[in-house]
Amino acid sequence: MLAGLGIAGDPDPDATFVEDVSDLVDEVVDDLYVRRFLRDGRPAFPRAQAAAVARAAVENPSVPLAEAAGETPQMRRRLAQAARDELERRKRALAVMTYDDLLTRLHAALDDHAAVERLRARYDVVLVDEFQDTDPVQWDILRRAFDAPDVTLVLIGDPKQAIYAFRGADVYAYLDAAAAARTRATLETNWRSDQPLIDAYDALFGHARLGHEGIVYRRVRAAHEDRGGALPGMPLRVRIVRRDHPGIELTPRAGVAKKDSAVDHVARDVAADVVRTLDAGGVACGDIAVLVPTNRIAARIREALDAAGVPAVINGAGSVFATEPAREWLTLLQALERPASPSHKVSAKL
Repeated sequence: MLAGLGIAGDPDPDATFVEDVSDLVDEVVDDLYVRRFLRDGRPAFPRAQAAAVARAAVENPSVPLAEAAGETPQMRRRLAQAARDELERRKRALAVMTYDDLLTRLHAALDDHAAVERLRARYDVVLVDEFQDTDPVQWDILRRAFDAPDVTLVLIGDPKQAIYAFRGADVYAYLDAAAAARTRATLETNWRSDQPLIDAYDALFGHARLGHEGIVYRRVRAAHEDRGGALPGMPLRVRIVRRDHPGIELTPRAGVAKKDSAVDHVARDVAADVVRTLDAGGVACGDIAVLVPTNRIAARIREALDAAGVPAVINGAGSVFATEPAREWLTLLQALERPASPSHKVSAKL
């Protein structure tokens, strides 16, 4: 979009994209810190604090710097502003650009009314999927560029699925957009789950407000309501282990469960549950998957399954095929901790 705006987009065709400029930020902090405090030798705050202030400022470039009362807070504010300015100067001098720069420069370009009119003339319909993973700058770009009578702006998202907070996504951007929408629609059919499982979640989460009045649990119906009833066992169970359970180790002072012992217990419990499910009939090994948050836990679950006589394979973004002919394999789907980018998808053959 920047390239399409021409000079209004502040283009830099020779710039090199880099994902991380932390080394450059450290250089900026050192230079500013020495420049300010080396002369009198009496730093008002330590270098580590200066680095934290500068990093917070440059990692959130669109956030205004609040006015500060007192000499030291004012110095921190001046440092934050100086860090932003100096980092931008050095990036341009080195011809490097981050992905955040793409957003901030496009955002700044929209101060030009002609640039906004050019974008609106180019698109009749703008559709944004996974909108809950946007940040306030992205939402402001969309609002300023495409909130117009002659453009249809469609935002698709679910705040319960907001997962990119570590990339700056802010669920309040979603809530603000939802409040501003002139037309709202909700999907009422679930094409992924069986009705017995949906009924169980309705009982567990019905009428819940998930951290905000605008983030509600909505009831839906399965596309095929007659499926799922033949599966063994309850469709949803919440399992609880007490801290005094044998094998659970406690911390000396607080008396809470140690993580490693709890993970081992859960791994053994999952393995035993898989064995019971298989023994009940109606389900083959290839029908079962275990979703886990990290590689390390995936390995622990696999070890417990193997000890229970159920060989398993860890499956990430690709497909893993078993070679052992003696028995069907259980596919263990390992969910990624931090996807490589907001567009990254995890798929597996179950």
